[in-house]
Amino acid sequence: MSLNCGGDCWGCVGEIEADQGHTPSLDKVREEFALGLRPEWTDPSTPVRSVTSALDDLATLSGQNIAVEGVLTFELKTAALKHLQQPGEVGLRSTSSLPPSIRLTGRAGTVWVTQAAIEGNGKKVTVFGTLRGRPHGRERGIHSFPAEMLAHRIQWR
Repeated sequence: MSLNCGGDCWGCVGEIEADQGHTPSLDKVREEFALGLRPEWTDPSTPVRSVTSALDDLATLSGQNIAVEGVLTFELKTAALKHLQQPGEVGLRSTSSLPPSIRLTGRAGTVWVTQAAIEGNGKKVTVFGTLRGRPHGRERGIHSFPAEMLAHRIQWR
Protein backbone atom coordinates (compact mmCIF):
# COMPACT_ATOMS: atom_id res chain seq x y z
CA MET A 1 0.00 0.00 0.00
CA SER A 2 1.34 3.37 -1.00
CA LEU A 3 1.78 6.11 1.57
CA ASN A 4 1.16 8.85 -1.00
CA CYS A 5 -0.87 7.62 -3.95
CA GLY A 6 -3.12 10.63 -4.36
CA GLY A 7 -6.12 8.56 -3.25
CA ASP A 8 -6.22 6.24 -6.26
CA CYS A 9 -4.82 2.94 -4.96
CA TRP A 10 -6.24 -0.01 -3.05
CA GLY A 11 -4.83 1.42 0.19
CA CYS A 12 -7.24 4.37 -0.02
CA VAL A 13 -10.03 3.14 -2.27
CA GLY A 14 -10.42 -0.18 -0.45
CA GLU A 15 -10.89 1.52 2.89
CA ILE A 16 -13.32 4.07 1.44
CA GLU A 17 -15.40 1.32 -0.20
CA ALA A 18 -15.31 -0.74 3.02
CA ASP A 19 -16.44 2.25 5.09
CA GLN A 20 -19.37 2.67 2.68
CA GLY A 21 -20.40 -0.98 3.15
CA HIS A 22 -19.22 -2.51 -0.15
CA THR A 23 -19.15 -6.18 0.94
CA PRO A 24 -16.15 -7.49 -1.11
CA SER A 25 -14.02 -4.50 -0.05
CA LEU A 26 -15.19 -4.79 3.56
CA ASP A 27 -14.21 -8.48 3.65
CA LYS A 28 -10.76 -7.75 2.20
CA VAL A 29 -10.09 -4.77 4.51
CA ARG A 30 -11.19 -6.83 7.56
CA GLU A 31 -8.71 -9.50 6.48
CA GLU A 32 -5.95 -6.89 6.11
CA PHE A 33 -6.81 -5.46 9.55
CA ALA A 34 -6.56 -8.94 11.10
CA LEU A 35 -3.13 -9.37 9.48
CA GLY A 36 -1.97 -6.05 10.98
CA LEU A 37 -1.82 -4.21 7.64
CA ARG A 38 -4.41 -1.59 8.67
CA PRO A 39 -3.87 -1.07 12.41
CA GLU A 40 -5.65 2.30 12.48
CA TRP A 41 -8.79 1.19 10.63
CA THR A 42 -12.08 1.13 12.55
CA ASP A 43 -14.70 -1.33 11.31
CA PRO A 44 -17.89 0.55 10.31
CA SER A 45 -19.93 -2.01 12.27
CA THR A 46 -18.25 -0.86 15.51
CA PRO A 47 -20.90 0.37 17.97
CA VAL A 48 -20.85 4.16 18.38
CA ARG A 49 -20.33 5.28 21.98
CA SER A 50 -20.98 8.58 23.71
CA VAL A 51 -18.07 10.51 25.21
CA THR A 52 -19.13 9.63 28.78
CA SER A 53 -19.56 5.94 27.86
CA ALA A 54 -16.05 5.87 26.37
CA LEU A 55 -14.62 7.59 29.46
CA ASP A 56 -16.51 5.28 31.84
CA ASP A 57 -14.98 2.25 30.07
CA LEU A 58 -11.57 3.85 29.48
CA ALA A 59 -9.66 1.14 31.34
CA THR A 60 -10.90 -1.55 28.93
CA LEU A 61 -11.08 0.60 25.77
CA SER A 62 -7.64 2.23 25.96
CA GLY A 63 -5.60 1.25 22.92
CA GLN A 64 -8.63 0.05 20.94
CA ASN A 65 -10.10 1.47 17.74
CA ILE A 66 -13.57 2.78 18.56
CA ALA A 67 -16.24 5.20 17.34
CA VAL A 68 -17.37 8.08 19.59
CA GLU A 69 -20.07 10.65 18.91
CA GLY A 70 -20.07 14.12 20.36
CA VAL A 71 -19.67 17.81 19.64
CA LEU A 72 -16.46 18.85 17.89
CA THR A 73 -14.82 21.84 19.54
CA PHE A 74 -11.77 23.98 19.04
CA GLU A 75 -10.74 26.07 22.03
CA LEU A 76 -7.35 27.40 23.06
CA LYS A 77 -5.56 25.71 20.13
CA THR A 78 -6.94 22.30 21.13
CA ALA A 79 -9.35 20.08 19.21
CA ALA A 80 -11.69 18.06 21.41
CA LEU A 81 -14.82 15.96 21.36
CA LYS A 82 -17.32 16.96 24.05
CA HIS A 83 -20.25 15.01 25.40
CA LEU A 84 -23.43 15.40 23.35
CA GLN A 85 -26.39 15.78 25.70
CA GLN A 86 -29.12 13.38 24.61
CA PRO A 87 -32.85 14.23 24.83
CA GLY A 88 -34.15 13.31 28.28
CA GLU A 89 -30.65 12.90 29.73
CA VAL A 90 -30.57 14.35 33.23
CA GLY A 91 -26.94 14.13 34.35
CA LEU A 92 -23.58 12.78 33.31
CA ARG A 93 -22.56 9.29 34.38
CA SER A 94 -18.81 9.80 34.04
CA THR A 95 -16.84 8.92 37.17
CA SER A 96 -13.92 11.18 36.20
CA SER A 97 -13.38 14.48 38.00
CA LEU A 98 -12.30 16.02 34.67
CA PRO A 99 -14.89 17.38 32.19
CA PRO A 100 -16.48 14.79 29.87
CA SER A 101 -14.36 15.50 26.81
CA ILE A 102 -11.65 13.76 24.79
CA ARG A 103 -8.67 15.56 23.28
CA LEU A 104 -8.26 14.80 19.56
CA THR A 105 -4.92 14.29 17.83
CA GLY A 106 -3.93 13.12 14.35
CA ARG A 107 -1.36 10.63 13.08
CA ALA A 108 0.78 13.16 11.19
CA GLY A 109 0.49 15.76 13.92
CA THR A 110 -2.72 17.59 14.63
CA VAL A 111 -2.94 19.81 11.55
CA TRP A 112 -5.87 18.07 9.79
CA VAL A 113 -7.69 17.48 13.08
CA THR A 114 -7.22 21.14 14.05
CA GLN A 115 -8.49 22.30 10.63
CA ALA A 116 -11.55 20.02 10.92
CA ALA A 117 -12.26 21.32 14.43
CA ILE A 118 -11.99 24.95 13.33
CA GLU A 119 -14.36 24.36 10.39
CA GLY A 120 -16.74 22.16 12.36
CA ASN A 121 -16.63 23.87 15.75
CA GLY A 122 -19.87 23.10 17.58
CA LYS A 123 -21.10 20.47 15.08
CA LYS A 124 -22.20 16.93 15.90
CA VAL A 125 -19.72 14.32 14.65
CA THR A 126 -18.65 10.72 15.00
CA VAL A 127 -14.91 10.26 15.40
CA PHE A 128 -13.29 6.93 14.50
CA GLY A 129 -9.90 6.35 16.09
CA THR A 130 -7.74 4.88 18.84
CA LEU A 131 -8.67 5.86 22.40
CA ARG A 132 -5.89 6.34 24.94
CA GLY A 133 -6.00 7.18 28.62
CA ARG A 134 -3.90 10.08 29.83
CA PRO A 135 -1.88 9.87 33.01
CA HIS A 136 -3.15 12.32 35.60
CA GLY A 137 -0.86 15.27 36.07
CA ARG A 138 0.50 15.19 32.52
CA GLU A 139 -1.45 18.30 31.62
CA ARG A 140 -3.09 20.50 34.21
CA GLY A 141 -5.60 23.30 34.30
CA ILE A 142 -7.50 24.30 31.18
CA HIS A 143 -5.73 21.69 29.04
CA SER A 144 -6.68 18.67 31.21
CA PHE A 145 -8.46 15.83 29.45
CA PRO A 146 -9.15 12.39 30.93
CA ALA A 147 -8.35 10.79 27.55
CA GLU A 148 -7.13 11.48 24.06
CA MET A 149 -8.07 9.92 20.76
CA LEU A 150 -5.85 9.45 17.73
CA ALA A 151 -8.46 10.36 15.12
CA HIS A 152 -8.41 8.36 11.90
CA ARG A 153 -11.63 9.74 10.43
CA ILE A 154 -14.30 12.30 11.33
CA GLN A 155 -17.83 11.75 10.04
CA TRP A 156 -20.15 14.77 10.07
CA ARG A 157 -23.69 14.06 11.28
